[in-house]
Amino acid sequence: MEPGEIELAALNREINEELGGEIKGAQIHSVNQYTSDAGNFTYHTFLIQVDEEFVPDLNSEHKGYCWVKLDDYPKPLHPGVYKTFKIKETLDKIRETELIK
Repeated sequence: MEPGEIELAALNREINEELGGEIKGAQIHSVNQYTSDAGNFTYHTFLIQVDEEFVPDLNSEHKGYCWVKLDDYPKPLHPGVYKTFKIKETLDKIRETELIK
């Protein structure tokens, strides 16, 4: 997040920068928030429900994308995302949204 930026504004900015625009009709669910032990870094995880798959216009921070089932993600994952997917409470919360069965 940029200084003074709120979570949702930061998420929308990142979506625009990294996926090439707004995700129309998206439903956003906050999944968890991790703060480092030193308190100098906070990582937010969101689940974004879309009505249908789309082709993102990725920026230089990405090499590719794929649509997968929750338990069938590609490996290796970004270390932060990997750790998030290993937290049972987080996976339970994602499944509770009734988006992923």
